[in-house]
Amino acid sequence: MAYPVNVDVVPLETYPDLDALQRFGVGAVLSDGLDSVEGFEEADGVGVDLVDFRVSTRSDGAAVLLSVDAPTLESAERTARQMVMGVLEASGILADWRVVRSEVQLHDDLVYESLMAADGPDAPSEDPMLRARGPLPEERARIERQAAGVRAFGLDAFGCDADTAQPDVPEEKARLAAGAVAASVGVLVDLLFTDLVNLRAEDGASFFVLDELPVQEEGFVRRFVVAAVEILGRLSGTGWAPPACFAEEMALRLLVDQGASMLERLGLYDDDVEAAFVTFSDAALEDPDSVELRLSDPGPEAWFEPIVPGRPVHAYLRAHRHEW
Repeated sequence: MAYPVNVDVVPLETYPDLDALQRFGVGAVLSDGLDSVEGFEEADGVGVDLVDFRVSTRSDGAAVLLSVDAPTLESAERTARQMVMGVLEASGILADWRVVRSEVQLHDDLVYESLMAADGPDAPSEDPMLRARGPLPEERARIERQAAGVRAFGLDAFGCDADTAQPDVPEEKARLAAGAVAASVGVLVDLLFTDLVNLRAEDGASFFVLDELPVQEEGFVRRFVVAAVEILGRLSGTGWAPPACFAEEMALRLLVDQGASMLERLGLYDDDVEAAFVTFSDAALEDPDSVELRLSDPGPEAWFEPIVPGRPVHAYLRAHRHEW
């Protein structure tokens, strides 16, 4: 099975933010190195193949999304880490960088299939609580730094009002939730594109997001991806416009679920974080021009229609309304 594994790499030492030229160089080194990797054989002789990859650089390092064909989720994460570490060491110039995360974005079906495939005394427990691990300090810090990416909302939208002596949500928990939302934007879009590719594959493909949609047909999914990108992109802007259609509302809900799952897997999810996500959802979905939120599915025919008559939706959604 092909698993999408997110691998984050950062310099060993704390450097100033990477400038554009440095980011270009880091991306080129990682891409060139991964181009030469075809696969990896684990100690037990099981082969894991590198199907595809994508490198995105940041001011504090780089994010690598690898698609690896592995027998279990755990072997996919382990091998992806080893592949990237090997590229870093072989490059020379990035030999002092380190991997701070190698993680599959979990989907219930993939977790179950991975558990069923695992065997032996080292196999993971079927109890998700027993599979949990404590977060590395770098992981928490990385998530908190990304809170600034939700520029359309301040921490007050996550329950932390700076003008209140005792806010509903402590600042560190509000920042953690905001960072998880920002970090999950790229993850959710990547999973949607992966699902779109799997949709074209033979029957039996596992999906990460499409199971939440009422129609698993390519035309409908393409329109949903456009709606998701449209509203998720507004989170990084300085202004905010509420969802224009139900598909945009659904994309926001999936984003919050993705952020919550991220923190849950790291053992960082608690009542305060949950309250922060609830407060954010209310703020993001609040619509003064709509009588009430469409909390229930209005039916696939209405997913891309304006919530408020006359409100503009993305031109692609209207132009391709009859393609599924």
